[in-house]
Amino acid sequence: MDGEIAATQLSEAEGAPLSGHPLSLRSLLADAARLQAKVPAVISMHQASDLLPATGYPSLRQQDCLTWTYEQLDEASHRLATSLYRHGIRKGMQSVVCLHNSIEWALWFWTCAKLGTAFVPLDPKSISRKPEISHYLNTVQPDMLVVTDRTDVNTIQEYSDVALPNIKLKVVVEGVLDGESTSGWVSCNGLLLDSHSPDKIETSSIEGVEDLESDVVLIVFTSGTSGLPKACPHTNRSLWATCTAGVQRRPLEPSYRLAHHLPPAHMLAVIELITFWTAGATVVYPSRAFDAESTLDAIEIHKCSHMSGGAPCGTVISSEIAEAVSTKLGATTLVAYGMTEGAPVMSIFPEKKLSFEDGCINVGNLTNGTKIKICEPGKRKILRRGEVGELHYSGDLLIRGYLNGDNTPFYSDEKRLWINSGDEAKMSYEGAIYILGRYKVVIIRAGKNLSPALIEICLNKAGVIAQVIGVPDEIADELPLAVIQPLKPGPFPIEAMQALVTKALGAGHVPTAYLTLRDLGMETFPTTTSGKISKDELRHVVMTYLEAQNRFPEEETPNRNSLTYSWLGLIEQALVDILSRLLGQPKESLPLDKPIHELADSINIPRFQAYIKRKLKKDISTKEIYCSESVQALAQTLNDSKSTNQSSRRDVPRRGPPTAHDMVHTGGDEALTSRTRESVSLAVERIGLTWDDVEDVFPMIAVNADYFP
Repeated sequence: MDGEIAATQLSEAEGAPLSGHPLSLRSLLADAARLQAKVPAVISMHQASDLLPATGYPSLRQQDCLTWTYEQLDEASHRLATSLYRHGIRKGMQSVVCLHNSIEWALWFWTCAKLGTAFVPLDPKSISRKPEISHYLNTVQPDMLVVTDRTDVNTIQEYSDVALPNIKLKVVVEGVLDGESTSGWVSCNGLLLDSHSPDKIETSSIEGVEDLESDVVLIVFTSGTSGLPKACPHTNRSLWATCTAGVQRRPLEPSYRLAHHLPPAHMLAVIELITFWTAGATVVYPSRAFDAESTLDAIEIHKCSHMSGGAPCGTVISSEIAEAVSTKLGATTLVAYGMTEGAPVMSIFPEKKLSFEDGCINVGNLTNGTKIKICEPGKRKILRRGEVGELHYSGDLLIRGYLNGDNTPFYSDEKRLWINSGDEAKMSYEGAIYILGRYKVVIIRAGKNLSPALIEICLNKAGVIAQVIGVPDEIADELPLAVIQPLKPGPFPIEAMQALVTKALGAGHVPTAYLTLRDLGMETFPTTTSGKISKDELRHVVMTYLEAQNRFPEEETPNRNSLTYSWLGLIEQALVDILSRLLGQPKESLPLDKPIHELADSINIPRFQAYIKRKLKKDISTKEIYCSESVQALAQTLNDSKSTNQSSRRDVPRRGPPTAHDMVHTGGDEALTSRTRESVSLAVERIGLTWDDVEDVFPMIAVNADYFP
């Protein structure tokens, strides 16, 4: 019984099984077209109703914008598939599509599904970034490339080392092709004209191909926030599981309308579209790319019932954002968790009450067909509930591995394939799951993991947009630094931000410094092609800036000749400045009548000593800090001492282990010294040392009760 009870307290859970027989993506879309033939499949508000005349039929006229029914989209995609078949495109090939949110994106997606070719969506902006487009094309090795216009053609053809000649078919969807610059390219409208009157053999060849569960039909790249984007090949089975998992818990109705404004190459965007199309619902494109006003127009004019959060996708959602959606927009909220490798793994639906812990939202219960566990970071040992660890998950929606990439995150046990997500998470005792951040961007301050996402949530409450990164420190290894984008003119509220972080997370989480985008010579945060902020690139910019500024060593040292303050007063002022910086507290709020060791934890004490040496050119021992009853008393001690340039703090080194009078905490007490020697001897024995090897012992005092549990 005890073993069963203990097992239920492990951080693991499993969703209900999926029901039904797996269907191919082509079959799912075909069923929707058959059942909802006259329902609008796509409304593209930013495109003219007669955009593609080669289709041979007019658009349904609705608010003077392009509208296609399921019947029209199905017919047009069949005709385009026929033309592509004549040009040698077959099942199993791969098609890279660099288009904005538009009817053409929908048309090419449906067409690839009919042919059984893998659809590979890319952000059109990636064409102008040579390293990115080269990486994508070299990874996928596509048989077909689709771009927007002649500008894209001219840009990509300038990259001499990008292997375009190996691509069988190159297509432009907008404009007229003429001249040498577009030689070898064909237009989308021309392909549709070429597809008139498909013969029975061609139709049979396209429709008669057997679909397998293992066929790769979609390849989406990860965001690449901490490295090169990885290609995730999704199969008929994984996409069926993706569509089915959510719908079995909360069915979609054909009457629903989605205001779709997510980046076209993001996994969440593709999942959204597949889910709504396979349900026979309507997708509304407000604009080519996200525009808040256009989205509001879509909601008002076309009565959209659903909308996803705007770009960038895939971030930790704060309680403020979730509550603002509910109170200011009057909308119910659905929160979900997933990755490009498989999603949605978990979700919480509108009828469930949202819950928060430490500012992070509960991401809900497992979707059907998935299993998760929270393990010790870097290992596979399942942790107890309430402990923070690394999220691992499994299920039919999970890809089998990366395309031509490092598959280290994937592993198999005796029953199933798993992926180590790299996400920091915890499961409450009741089974609620909270995502805290990414381990790859976690800041390790003296061995303790700090979550940048949690610090950012606190800082953003002060009316700024904050991004937190780790910067090296000689004492603590890493410290958090915040890059701020103020939302209002004028100085940003450093003291308020420090107070918010200290109250919510503790002084150890307070950023060591604050920089603005203007300080870094930037207008916006650097992003990946999927719209996520690139912490790697941001950290590179920050480190370059800090190295150029050489900030702390150049700070002004108090001058004995100053007429404004006494030398003792200047030392005291410098100590207050250092403490304020270390603790992240306003100077006026520091309780200066308390001993330093009650204000600073045992990581900040050595940092305090190092800064004193840099700023005041004086050495101060740990014992002197612990024996000083206040900042003023410590200032007096420093005033009485000599400069580090004049003499050394210890002229004769002590031989042997510390005595009762050498250790700060014993204060000459022989009984306490004896107990200390026994405890330390047991500790160092594990690493093959004895008391004679000990140089010094000092107390590890923490400001935060949870810092050293």
